[in-house]
Amino acid sequence: MEEEEITLQEAAKLVVKPISASTVYYYIKKGLLPKPKHIPNTKKGRGSLAVYPVSMVRRIQYIRDQLAKNHSINELINEVAPTNEDIKKLYSKTLDELSDLVKKGKHNEPEFKRGILLLSSGTGPASMIDFSLFEKKNKK
Repeated sequence: MEEEEITLQEAAKLVVKPISASTVYYYIKKGLLPKPKHIPNTKKGRGSLAVYPVSMVRRIQYIRDQLAKNHSINELINEVAPTNEDIKKLYSKTLDELSDLVKKGKHNEPEFKRGILLLSSGTGPASMIDFSLFEKKNKK
């Protein structure tokens, strides 16, 4: 099942103590949060809308909690940011899934279109990394 997606402004408001969108953009720039996935903006009928997995709210709270405990941004980057290898694996997985859909003649299905949009958005599968996996990996 696909995870619900929200806008950056919605995510910033859902954190225990709301933060500014610019702070969230800073976390994204530093690699602590995923880049957005761009989907067609159905409300305006044109352009695209940047969305994030709803789990990003939990991730923002985790970052804020760690910073409150005097961890630095660089410590957090070293602890939880995905590696290039992680991102390569996600690209490979997405391409394999798209290839399977083409072989099955499902190139007109919504899941195929989402995959193509994801790869062509410039952010790619890296925007879908489940950061909770990195938290678990680093708690060992």
